[in-house]
Amino acid sequence: MIFQCLKNSEDILGEQYELTDEEIEIVSQDNLYELLAYSIAPEIYGHLDFKKSLLFALVGGVDKNVNGTKVRGCINILLMGDPDVAKSQLLSYVDRLATRTQYAVVYWSKFFWC
Repeated sequence: MIFQCLKNSEDILGEQYELTDEEIEIVSQDNLYELLAYSIAPEIYGHLDFKKSLLFALVGGVDKNVNGTKVRGCINILLMGDPDVAKSQLLSYVDRLATRTQYAVVYWSKFFWC
């Protein structure tokens, strides 16, 4: 899955965005990280680690320049797991949620070990 990060709120809204009092109350909660993770595909029970990974990819990071080396803030993730554990459904949910996402699903039917 590849997520392309947005640089700031102006990229999303086209103007500077002011938080409402209700939004400030929500973001000041101690369990905000868990609330946001659980809000991703709420119809899918569990899989909190997958949901947290998707949350990090959605939010992204900050581009930095460390000793002349550019460090990208975009977060790419790879979801791996047993079949039929809702990986594709989670990716599909996030793809509909964010406008600038791309994901690919690869199915492997056999592994060959040498």
